[in-house]
Amino acid sequence: MPEGEEIREDLNKVFRAVQDKWNRLKQETQQRESRMEDDKAENIAKVLKELDGQSSTLANEIKRLQERKSTIETNSRNLKKYLQQSMESVGK
Repeated sequence: MPEGEEIREDLNKVFRAVQDKWNRLKQETQQRESRMEDDKAENIAKVLKELDGQSSTLANEIKRLQERKSTIETNSRNLKKYLQQSMESVGK
């Protein structure tokens, strides 16, 4: 085989080896990116679950505070009525 053909054959082998390596690296990169996207989606789902839980907790706290406010307002009205009745009964 002439020397030029051997060089060409060697270069083709090197080219195929580089191309094979490039394709493997590209495939590995795509697999890593896919895993990263899966991880990202899983982490977002966890954050959403946490936010939903916080929202629910806050809704319950709002309800509790509204009930407490209502009780305090009722107590205040009752005390004002009591005071007014007491003052009227003694003529003030």
